Amino acid sequence: MLTPNEVRFGGHFLPYDVGNFEFSSQLGLRESDQEQGIYNLNQNVLNAGPTPAEQALIEGWYANQPGPSKVLDKTYIDPSWPTQNSVAYNFYQDAGHLGSAAFVRLGAKLYLDILCVGDML
Repeated sequence: MLTPNEVRFGGHFLPYDVGNFEFSSQLGLRESDQEQGIYNLNQNVLNAGPTPAEQALIEGWYANQPGPSKVLDKTYIDPSWPTQNSVAYNFYQDAGHLGSAAFVRLGAKLYLDILCVGDML
């Protein structure tokens, strides 16, 4: 019988991308007020066994930031993406850093249709 520490569900956490959230203008709830908390959540993702792509994305977001305060770099795009699927890469850039937010907002089928069209080009 498995102990609670041995149970594996096969799930994992996704990185916390500030492009997926809308922030309040109220003091304490603004994006700038939440940056360190989002960084800490992304550190939890790294500690929970992310995929190599998720690890590279999180590390890229926070690269070259000395000191204790960390801010997600909204302009970071993994350098391997343009060579893998130029249509998906361009969609990501044109969507204004929505990435996985576009997946949620547009719906999985539409987003996957866009990626599939890119594979056919």
